[in-house]
Amino acid sequence: MTSINVSAELKQAATRQNVTQLLLARKTFKAHTTVSGYFNKEETPLDAIQDLSNVLQDSTFTHQMAHKTYGTLPVMESETYHETPHVLEMLSVKESNERQTRKNEALMILCKQDEYLTEQDKAELRAYVNEFLDEMLIEMKLILSILSKTGVSFMQAVKDRTPYWIVQKYLKG
Repeated sequence: MTSINVSAELKQAATRQNVTQLLLARKTFKAHTTVSGYFNKEETPLDAIQDLSNVLQDSTFTHQMAHKTYGTLPVMESETYHETPHVLEMLSVKESNERQTRKNEALMILCKQDEYLTEQDKAELRAYVNEFLDEMLIEMKLILSILSKTGVSFMQAVKDRTPYWIVQKYLKG
């Protein structure tokens, strides 16, 4: 994959950030007609997506592009639930509780050597992982929602926090 259609996501991000096509063209050093094409369903090269993301500094757009290009966790976009920090925190607690109900059984299964895992064991572990994924989806949206109130992008927050993770030995330094 060298290019993808990002028209819908790009329009939403430009609206959220109050950025015009002309400004994006100037700041990415691309012709206005090129950027206009991206807004009008022409495929956007991956390097151009990176440039647009850097200019927009829109966490949701960047997260959506990571999902579209690399298959990472999608951005939660619910028609049913409000996406405010309070509601997202409540959903997070709900998902955490659901995962906790599976935790002890999953931990016992993980004590087994791999060659002794049954298909039922594997299914239970997968169900446990699915509960983690549900939680992660909501937690990511919660983080993006809170960061949007601070004016700090997700990319900047990660950059700022990385030295701490290195000190904690969560990342190699």
